[in-house]
Amino acid sequence: MEMQIQPLPAGRQEMLAGNPDRGLRLELYMGDEISCDVFEVSRMEDMQAHVTQIVEQGIARCAPERITLAQVYFYLTGYRGREIDEAGFQAMQLYFDALRAHGLKALLRFAYSTDTGVNDASQSDILRHIEQLRPFLLRNQGSIHVLQAGLIGAWGEWHSEKKRVNHKKVLRALADAAPEGMYLQVRLPGFLRLLGKRHPAYRRTGLHDDSFFGNIQAKPYGNGGFDPGTRMYRTALVKAPESPQDGELYWSSWNRANDIYCDGLRAVERLAQLHFTSLSAVHGYKDDPEEATTTMGRWKRQQITPAWLKQQGIPYDTAWFADDAGAPVERNVFDYVREHLGYRFQAKTLRVEGALTPGEAIDVTLTIANYGFAAGFHLHAGFALLDKAGRVLSEYPAGDPALWRAAQPGGAGEAPAYQAQAYILLPQRPGRYRLAFYLRNSAGQSARMANALEWASGYHILVPLSVE
Repeated sequence: MEMQIQPLPAGRQEMLAGNPDRGLRLELYMGDEISCDVFEVSRMEDMQAHVTQIVEQGIARCAPERITLAQVYFYLTGYRGREIDEAGFQAMQLYFDALRAHGLKALLRFAYSTDTGVNDASQSDILRHIEQLRPFLLRNQGSIHVLQAGLIGAWGEWHSEKKRVNHKKVLRALADAAPEGMYLQVRLPGFLRLLGKRHPAYRRTGLHDDSFFGNIQAKPYGNGGFDPGTRMYRTALVKAPESPQDGELYWSSWNRANDIYCDGLRAVERLAQLHFTSLSAVHGYKDDPEEATTTMGRWKRQQITPAWLKQQGIPYDTAWFADDAGAPVERNVFDYVREHLGYRFQAKTLRVEGALTPGEAIDVTLTIANYGFAAGFHLHAGFALLDKAGRVLSEYPAGDPALWRAAQPGGAGEAPAYQAQAYILLPQRPGRYRLAFYLRNSAGQSARMANALEWASGYHILVPLSVE
């Protein structure tokens, strides 16, 4: 048996908005201001109430976007010259408990300073705190999307520090403290050489581009020279498919003061080329009450077409540009970016081989295309056999979505296709069953494919099976 799987039309795309480990992200601090540090919160009378309020305020700020990721800044300013005490760890743990309660995973960054050359930590402080953080990172691994290499300089961005710090020693200490399999990010591709290609964490280390202007020469805007055509950009092109990539636009106040905005189509080019998994929804969007005048507000009025994507060699799903009846619909850059950050999997064909006989095995293959910018990091894929009441009888792992990478723009313009395959043992008892497929992450959150399939308790229902 072989069947085609129906794609999801344009009017039903919202059902994918809550997919985990991808998409627009929040930016959260320990308080209302970024300078609020862990030490300050740890001395509050009711830490839990404070932390819950801050997280919920951050979520509300970016409503109605259904966001599953949050960049979380933990400032250790008050612990310079001393160890992080139990109260500090309690404050950070309460924060992670609040993130989990709201279905969020963290792009976690530790830092000391929000000003250039002020409140810098010494190298001994940084290394001591990294070692202290080792068990905390392990305990919360399932709720950490990536660990960003902060700690040095203003906002942990690895610039403007005054105290002498060995960058290589700090980066390697942080990578060694991260649990096995945890993804990391550095500010610029040039910092990757400090880690070295032989380091176990090298392949799982990506970038957080804190000066995102799209595919233009943006050096005057403080991007560290990370421009197309440079050695750093070539390094990023090679490295980007291997791990999650993140970025943020400039603040809307800066855009307005300088009358400089990131063009939406130039943004798509860079997001696709460097395989971005996430992008801040705060910078250049939710940071200004006049949303329509922000960078992303402008993207909502900027059209994107199949013809333009084809010209760039960027694969696209024809159903994304069509309604239920197959008629073409206009789409904008903002929606395209929001819905293509990270993975965007779509099942194409299902093949089932073997007799549907009790106690026998069938060979099942699902062909899946990826129309997103990046692979499905953190996801696990597999088939499941359900009874007619929806109870799960068995599950069979099938493929690694972290290897289901996106296409590199400029090629044939076709989405790469992957096969999820498993041998499934049928029940001994005759009856009617259902074959299902799942995608879920390390926190147990389920992801949906861009298909018009029945969805039940985290499973895509592929086809009924009559075993007799």
